Amino acid sequence: MLWLYYAFIFLWAPVCPVFMEDVKSRGPFIYSVLESAQAFLTQHPFQEPEETLPDGKEVSPRKRILNVSRSVWKQANVTSDLWEKLTARCVDRHRHMERTLERLLQTQAAMEELAMALEQAEGVRDAWEPVGDLFIDSLQDHIDATKVQLKSEVYIHLGWSHLNSFFNHSTNVLLIN
Repeated sequence: MLWLYYAFIFLWAPVCPVFMEDVKSRGPFIYSVLESAQAFLTQHPFQEPEETLPDGKEVSPRKRILNVSRSVWKQANVTSDLWEKLTARCVDRHRHMERTLERLLQTQAAMEELAMALEQAEGVRDAWEPVGDLFIDSLQDHIDATKVQLKSEVYIHLGWSHLNSFFNHSTNVLLIN
């Protein structure tokens, strides 16, 4: 499961900045189109038609122009709002990916540290001699080695507990987002 998580983050980490740059590069074009539409509509203000048809079946050309210009104003405002939401969401996603990548690198470092501690603990354990073969002179060394072994086991246990809680939190964050 961990390798899949790493693969996902490391594959998408380079894509995220490229996507952000693409979104940012299109921003001026989107805003210029919206400004052009607003400038056009400002030059052609809303004017209510003076004459209305009594039968109401046909809409006058002025009424159609009025409806179209209102629709364009509305769509321009909606587009502007959606574009701002998209850019904000992209920035949030990019930050999230950076934080996740940073956490994964910290986790990788912690796992390497735990692997070294485990190797040292196994080395101490392999150096033990059976109690029956100990001499009184080496008894203190054996007690010290036992204490070191217990400390390293506690350290390793705490490290694995920390990693498990990190993965639990990271999985929940990925599922929520």
